[in-house]
Amino acid sequence: LGDIYLEAGRDSAALSMYDKALEFEPENGYIYLSRARYYEKKGDSIAYNDEIRNALMNRRIDVETKLGIFSTYIVDLMQKKQELNRVDSLFAEMLEQYPQEEPVRRLFGMYLSSRQEFARAAEQYAIATDLAPTNPENWLQLIGLYLYQEKYPEVIRVGKKAIQYVPDQNDIYMYVAVASAQTKSYDEALEMLSTGLTYVDENDAVTKSFFYGQMGDVYHSSGNREKAYEMYDKALSYNASNLAVLNNYSYFLAIEGRALNRAERMSAQTVKAEPDNATY
Repeated sequence: LGDIYLEAGRDSAALSMYDKALEFEPENGYIYLSRARYYEKKGDSIAYNDEIRNALMNRRIDVETKLGIFSTYIVDLMQKKQELNRVDSLFAEMLEQYPQEEPVRRLFGMYLSSRQEFARAAEQYAIATDLAPTNPENWLQLIGLYLYQEKYPEVIRVGKKAIQYVPDQNDIYMYVAVASAQTKSYDEALEMLSTGLTYVDENDAVTKSFFYGQMGDVYHSSGNREKAYEMYDKALSYNASNLAVLNNYSYFLAIEGRALNRAERMSAQTVKAEPDNATY
């Protein structure tokens, strides 16, 4: 009822309803969120922030509800690009209250990633993986952060650890394979890709094509061109529109001066699909 009053412009009635609601259910954090919107509408940023903090620090409100409120608050501040330093202090208070809650660490990691504070984000995701090692999301985020920063030894180390807890995540094998190839550990890269393939759904032709394409790249990097082309052919048999494979395959054939008609056709496919792609 308070929200309806607020929407209708009856602000004082709205605040009265929120106060009554809190009398009935003081542990309902979403009432604080509604009151925060009231103060936001009034342009009272201090009271707005205080209401958010009241909800987050209220020990009678469960952590899931708090995270829902906090997520909404963070998105709101980021859209407005204001007072983001306040989020850090709120996270510090939340972590003091819930040091062993994996969702809090995960949310902090997501927030830091969005601000491109990758080292700090990795710290939070690393703690999250320790707190909930069977949650693949944390492993994938942590590995992705290291991969983005080109910290390939860390990708390999964390990826192998992750496999012990979530062995059915084919993306992790792919990430470790990419990092292994970058460090010229080609045999390990191929082993990871082969194992990862066993966890790809039989009907998932696109992902199978992607794996075989990566195997082709690794074989080519290791100097085994014939095996590379065999893998590229297999990749295209699953997905004839795999642009990465079409591009690499046609390029390698072109610089070797072999099967040029086929190379030209494959290259033309990539240009047709993405005419503004300078690489193609």
